[in-house]
Amino acid sequence: MPSTDSDVHVTYPQDSAGYRPTDAHLEFLGVCGEQLREMSAKTVPLGMTPDDYKKFVDELVKAAALDGITQIDVRLKGSSGQFYSGRHKQMAYNRDQIGGYIRQIRGDYALSFELDAIMEQLVSVWDDPDNRPHERPFDSYWRLGISGQPSDYDIQICSNTIAERARERLPEFGLTSEYDDKAPTYGYIDHKLVERAAPRLLFWSRRETERLRRPVTIAAFPSEGPHQLTGEHAALSNHLRSQDWIIWRSGTDE
Repeated sequence: MPSTDSDVHVTYPQDSAGYRPTDAHLEFLGVCGEQLREMSAKTVPLGMTPDDYKKFVDELVKAAALDGITQIDVRLKGSSGQFYSGRHKQMAYNRDQIGGYIRQIRGDYALSFELDAIMEQLVSVWDDPDNRPHERPFDSYWRLGISGQPSDYDIQICSNTIAERARERLPEFGLTSEYDDKAPTYGYIDHKLVERAAPRLLFWSRRETERLRRPVTIAAFPSEGPHQLTGEHAALSNHLRSQDWIIWRSGTDE
């Protein structure tokens, strides 16, 4: 839905290279000025209505209560809360790069006519090489046909209760650490252990995925959150920051 005259006072978000979307870019992405205002105020994420978000939070609170989790810190990460993905997720404008990305996520090659359509759309929307995004805007890869699903709701949950429960299950599965060894850079708790430590929260994410028709993904950490990354991994850092979008925070460590 396009921007209107009432959107004149909206500040369009800027990426790390200084790009700001035009009204035509926003129309292609399906984002209007009111949605940008709500996102900037951290009241409603992109892709949701106010009623959607209220139910999203209400059901989250209920799920945590059913799991008996009294200490929890839940934050929204990713493009739904800041318009752009992280700096490590740059827009691709090269046909071979786009084909490689599709092959990576699909496990199969993109067909030539698919890439033709994607490149034609890409050039028609961002026709000016000097005014196009460096990081991926919300839903951009989905709208272009590069990704088969819309941008997700990236939910970061920090709770010592979940971490301790996960740790208690290690002997049962012959594990020596509760952290996912397939992604050591991120340092999040293994998804299968989180599912056993907080089954209602995982069910909540699946149910909300179906309701919103958009993936809701959870990454869980102890209460102190992810470690602050430096050097070559700095762009991947999701450590707790004062400017974060806090969805819900409750209680103290047990």
